[in-house]
Amino acid sequence: MKHISFILMLLMLTIGISANLVWDSDIAIRTGVNIEWFRTGTETNDGGAIYVWSDTKTGGRDLYAQKVDAQGNLPWGDPLVVDDKFDRQEDPVITKTSDGNFIIAWIEYSFDQDGDVYAQKINTNGQLLWQQGGVPVCTLVGNQISLNIEPDGAGGAYIVWEDARNPSKDLYGQRIDNNGNPVWTLDGNPIGNGPGNEGQNTMWADGEGGLIIA
Repeated sequence: MKHISFILMLLMLTIGISANLVWDSDIAIRTGVNIEWFRTGTETNDGGAIYVWSDTKTGGRDLYAQKVDAQGNLPWGDPLVVDDKFDRQEDPVITKTSDGNFIIAWIEYSFDQDGDVYAQKINTNGQLLWQQGGVPVCTLVGNQISLNIEPDGAGGAYIVWEDARNPSKDLYGQRIDNNGNPVWTLDGNPIGNGPGNEGQNTMWADGEGGLIIA
């Protein structure tokens, strides 16, 4: 009897916390026959979300972003072209900054086949705030992959990646300010560069303008 009562309580709790669909139908953010992948997204202050992806609809592999508002509308109309340089832009990450804007970082293959790190800032209206093509975060020779990003509490962001400059796999990071300028050493500071390989990082803003990373 106790087991039956417990199961009934669980069922009632599950029904009570189950989510309800708010929109009448799905929203098509991107349609067509071309491949799109490497997706990411974050919330906006007005109840919506901004999604970023790498897309081959023009032949190359370019970065696009689109906002979906709280009612399921696409207020920007066509997706925003974040970066469409030749070759490939992949593995985007995005974070909401303390000034209400958004910083996107990605791996850029246009100048180094091993990959560089670039970033761009956009606002909630779908406008680019930094230079066309983004700002370089790390352009050293060697493989830079596996991005992570968190806001710095001052309109900028911390960007961390796996780096093979030593040439073992290590963790490096950079803080970029509100205007896209590097705050730390050019091409990043070592975060984990001991003997052997370091990778697969997880990080979170500490609420005081700093960062905790594992």
